[in-house]
Amino acid sequence: MATSPVNYIGTTGRNYFIKQLIQERPYVGRIWRVRCGEDDFVLKDIPESLYSAFESSTRARIKESSDLRLPVDSIPNQRIFVYRFLAEDFLTLIKNQISSKGRKEILKASLHDLVDLHACDVVHLDVKPDNVIVDCHGSGSDFVVRKALLTDLENAAYLPQGHLRGELSKPTDIFSPGAVCIYAILGHVIFGPDDDMRQYIDQGALASMVRLQRQISYFGDKDGINGLLTHVGDDEISFQLLSNAYDGKDDEDHGSKHFSTWPEVKDDVFKDLVLSMMNLDPKRRISAKQALEHPWFKNVVLK
Repeated sequence: MATSPVNYIGTTGRNYFIKQLIQERPYVGRIWRVRCGEDDFVLKDIPESLYSAFESSTRARIKESSDLRLPVDSIPNQRIFVYRFLAEDFLTLIKNQISSKGRKEILKASLHDLVDLHACDVVHLDVKPDNVIVDCHGSGSDFVVRKALLTDLENAAYLPQGHLRGELSKPTDIFSPGAVCIYAILGHVIFGPDDDMRQYIDQGALASMVRLQRQISYFGDKDGINGLLTHVGDDEISFQLLSNAYDGKDDEDHGSKHFSTWPEVKDDVFKDLVLSMMNLDPKRRISAKQALEHPWFKNVVLK
């Protein structure tokens, strides 16, 4: 890629001086940390298709929500958005063993953002720990969360009126936060490339099929599978893959790995939240608003 200039001028007239290239990936773009006066910002180079879709439809729908992380500026004649800089992300904070209270606050804040997006008929599509940025300070019992925000809203998609089926849906958008809850509280990356998955891949299995089998083993039952099969409908390939993965077995055959039986899950309220968010039948999966109002978050107060 071409060498970046030392500064950029925004549409607001702000002069942003490059401090650090944070990320550079082919077909994804670059991210810089920059300085303007006494404040730090992030410049994000957006692929053309995402930039156009965000500017033409998504941004107009969510611009009224002050709690979402939206661009504060842009660079004229370039596909670069400017965001306020926050130093921490949830993935790093989990690895640094922040308090359980802090984790619950960040999970609740990210669900709050998801509720706001869904109220605008917009789905995020990529909720994961490193897409939650956090303004915080302190450590241990003194750890304080000032603010936690979902990032990468330029990847979000607007669901037009009448959109009922397919991969882009609000229920789809709640499944990933369920996996984030498991990672945040239990430390398990349930669909990641662990030793068990690598063993199956070495034997010739596709990673996508191993993940699908895990979804069914951990969260599946007959009603959930039947609901998901109904959801995919005329998509014959997905229908056949799901049918083969479940293989017509009784629920008891999947019980040894089902999330409801995991011995490390001591909190039945947390177990209910996760199972409700990750129900395989999209129609039976709780909404972001219902997850936000779940008893597990009852005593979690956001700043």
